[in-house]
Amino acid sequence: MGRHGRAARYGAGLALAQPGKRVLVITGDGDMLMSLGRLATVATQQHENLAIVVLRQRESSARPATRPPIPARATTAQPTRAPATDLSLIAKGCGIADAGIVREAGEVAQLVKDVRTRKGPVFRVVKVMVEKLEFVMPPRMARI
Repeated sequence: MGRHGRAARYGAGLALAQPGKRVLVITGDGDMLMSLGRLATVATQQHENLAIVVLRQRESSARPATRPPIPARATTAQPTRAPATDLSLIAKGCGIADAGIVREAGEVAQLVKDVRTRKGPVFRVVKVMVEKLEFVMPPRMARI
């Protein structure tokens, strides 16, 4: 959306404006950390049609406890500076009863079912692994 910290705000607005439609917000942990107050508002308003899914980079045991600074050019897959923050617990503390964590690939089918069918607000943190993939350029198109 171009504005860090606003995804849940926009989703709550859509849920309020379109009560007959399901609204799914998929955002990153950095965005959610910048808008923790929105969780209290979502809990107060109890949008039955709103689900928020937060993608959280899983910490690897091979990673050092202190990380080097992030290069200025990096814009995605940045490790959060608050790795111990339990966003699911914060959501529950704000009053979102249906909050949880998805840790394994086998739990994704249930996640999809929950965000589509459960009465909201629904809040899930999905632990994801970030891996560095080989950079591949598409083949050049043949000239005609």
